[in-house]
Amino acid sequence: MSAAKAGVSISDKPTQNMSCDAGVCTATAKKAVLNVDDLQAMLASGDIAVATGGVTENIDINRPLSWASTSRLTLDAKQSVVVKRPVTVTGAGALIIVHNDGGTTGDLIFFGKGAIAFLNPESALTINGSSYTLVYDIATLANAVAHDMSGKFALTSNYDAGNARYAGSPVPEFGGTFEGLGHRLSHIHVHDGPHDSYVGFFGKLDSSAVVRDIGFENGTLTSKHAYFVGGVAGLNLGSIVGAHVSGKVRGTSAYTGGLAGYNDQYATISRSSADVDVRGSTTGGLVGNSYGVIDQCFASGTSSVGGGLVGLQSWGQITNSYASGRVSSGIGGLVGLGLITVTSSYSTAEVGPTNFSGGLIGEVHANAVQASYWDIDTAGVAYGCGEGDCSGVAGLSDAQLKSALPPGFDPKVWAQNAGINNGYPYLLANPPQ
Repeated sequence: MSAAKAGVSISDKPTQNMSCDAGVCTATAKKAVLNVDDLQAMLASGDIAVATGGVTENIDINRPLSWASTSRLTLDAKQSVVVKRPVTVTGAGALIIVHNDGGTTGDLIFFGKGAIAFLNPESALTINGSSYTLVYDIATLANAVAHDMSGKFALTSNYDAGNARYAGSPVPEFGGTFEGLGHRLSHIHVHDGPHDSYVGFFGKLDSSAVVRDIGFENGTLTSKHAYFVGGVAGLNLGSIVGAHVSGKVRGTSAYTGGLAGYNDQYATISRSSADVDVRGSTTGGLVGNSYGVIDQCFASGTSSVGGGLVGLQSWGQITNSYASGRVSSGIGGLVGLGLITVTSSYSTAEVGPTNFSGGLIGEVHANAVQASYWDIDTAGVAYGCGEGDCSGVAGLSDAQLKSALPPGFDPKVWAQNAGINNGYPYLLANPPQ
């Protein structure tokens, strides 16, 4: 999914190309503006709906928005609702979000400082017809999941755990939807118990689980027993979207990743990143082992043994992703070993030399890599792949990688700017934090 371009911009500019009548403001042109002060004034006296109508696609929140009344705000977009600045419901009001109302590729998307906060326990959130239970901290989330493992939950604000320590995953297993609303959980320290098979903030995400739009910052996760170890999830059978992790992850058993230990065959990770110091027997900066799909992701930390993005990749897919940082006892800058498909991806990671080291990948099977690149100046190894079919792996100098998007990189997905990502290509839908 490429970055959304707004049709209705909620901003500090004068309202234009909007028709507001009987509590409904609808766009009348492809590009429309609803002044944020006008919107807040209307919310002070009643319910308001903002709709793209049939002439445009997205709603883009470009300025901070808040209201203290009991009014309901509905954001109804044909495609995406894009939150770039804080939205705060301070009173007992409600927020109703509808995306893909007539479209097929839209989503609820958070960029930069964008987040949605609820300060009153009487507030309400509905997304695409589903009501969400609002949770304020880790304890209320864990308790709510214990009573309804398949429920829908949303985090109301940033939460600093104050270096709290957890014996085992705070949420051992989850099969519902957790919507982080662009917020951060920070300073969480987790260690496993002697009988844990997987450990993370979520130990296991079932096939129906969705975890999205959440950051885990400055935490640590240490495992001496678990087979799958990851900052967000030890074992992912579901979907992780828009998750970002920083801190340290330590595992001594099989698969350890900055974001997930294991990404299963039908599981997906998209628009996510990790800046994590990962150590273990088989490690990936983002995922320890993946059979599933990884799309529009990046990792920028340190991986001890494996790959900068994925340690092992077996029958899975990596598209539009990259790795930087370092693989200290590395096999591949992006991927270590496995039966993989890699498309439109690159690595600038420094790779510690081993017998199979590759600047992009350790081992490649026939036609598995297409339009993917390694930085010959930063990798520190002589080859793009260690062994196998290396025909789809190309080396570029540091200057070449910074000068233009490489062949095969879609400009609707990728962009380049000297002031962003140190000049290297970055993802429009997942820019560096």
